[in-house]
Amino acid sequence: MRRSAIIDNKVAVKIGPGSWSPSGSWNLALSGSNYAIWTKSSGGSAPSAPTGVSANATSSSSITISWNAVSGATSYTVYRSTSRSGSFSSVGTTSSTSFTNTGLSANTTYYYKVTASNSYGTSGYSSTVSAKTQSGGSGGGGTTTTIRVQYDVGYGNNMYIRGSVSPLSWTQGVAATWTTGNVWVYTTTDIPAGQTFEFKPLINDAIWSTGSNFTGVGGQTITITPNF
Repeated sequence: MRRSAIIDNKVAVKIGPGSWSPSGSWNLALSGSNYAIWTKSSGGSAPSAPTGVSANATSSSSITISWNAVSGATSYTVYRSTSRSGSFSSVGTTSSTSFTNTGLSANTTYYYKVTASNSYGTSGYSSTVSAKTQSGGSGGGGTTTTIRVQYDVGYGNNMYIRGSVSPLSWTQGVAATWTTGNVWVYTTTDIPAGQTFEFKPLINDAIWSTGSNFTGVGGQTITITPNF
């Protein structure tokens, strides 16, 4: 059961599953899987909730969520759940009006909603949308492509990959996984075997490696040592 209340028009509280947010200018102060607390904005105002939200499966392991730009917003946060009425967790923040969620299970339905933020606070949630990933038999047909990036990014930083073939793209990176020896690994089964593609690593999906793009082939393991 969900309970919500606005106290003295200064604090709003939601307890329990499901979506609810106060209308008007409120700042999201705290939130968890089954609760949220807002405080009333002063001075400027937080942006309104995003509209025009849509979700489309781009492969057996990725879904792209898009929405309309919100006036005054400087960033957007995407939340995901495996059921419409379940608990939503943040899966990423972007300044763009689209976000690709990767590393998903094949043939599975995921639910998403989006908030907009600026220096004055965070909006309420958008409407909830859903999409089902493609079956595992599509795309790469089960062949595994592995990109290994040998580079010490420094404490607290992460490595991302952008590229020319889905599920990679040039507009937003996918996160690689750190392994021993400062090797960052990205693996996908969605690139067809034998397909040539270009890619580049980025630190924190912001700092590009120097030099030309790297070249890979679907179904192979590619190991690179970039410079930044």
